Amino acid sequence: MDTGITLSIEARRNALYDYYDLPPDARAKAEELFGRMEALGNECSDRADFETRLTASELNTEYNGLFSAFAAYVRKPDNVPTVEEHRRSMAASQAKSVVRGRTERGIKSILVRMMPDSLYKWHVYGIYNIPVLGNIVSAINTANVFQKIFRKKKKEEENEEIRK
Repeated sequence: MDTGITLSIEARRNALYDYYDLPPDARAKAEELFGRMEALGNECSDRADFETRLTASELNTEYNGLFSAFAAYVRKPDNVPTVEEHRRSMAASQAKSVVRGRTERGIKSILVRMMPDSLYKWHVYGIYNIPVLGNIVSAINTANVFQKIFRKKKKEEENEEIRK
């Protein structure tokens, strides 16, 4: 057999074994397939002929099917959580978040109920609760709203002129 063919088969073998921890029965199935590839390689004159014939044969489909058939045996890098560990951590995080949120809302509602009426109004209305300053801020906000409205109309008119 040509050395190029041997290298090609070994590359395929390494691609499978480097990324999968196969049990003995799965390894035997893969080795049987590689044995048939070697038999095909013995019939071929060179590497190009081998690759052409392998691509056209069922061996190529079987080889590609090994990767999906052995998906359960994929080697996982270190510190990668399993699906169950990931689900548990998400559930714990969700529980912590729910408890923290409910606690914060409960404390805020207790504090608001304990506040005197004037503090409650300040908390809700802020600066608008002060007679003169509240009127000034409201007037400024109203002016800003009108400016935005008229600016939009001017921009729309300018855009129409540009389009013409």
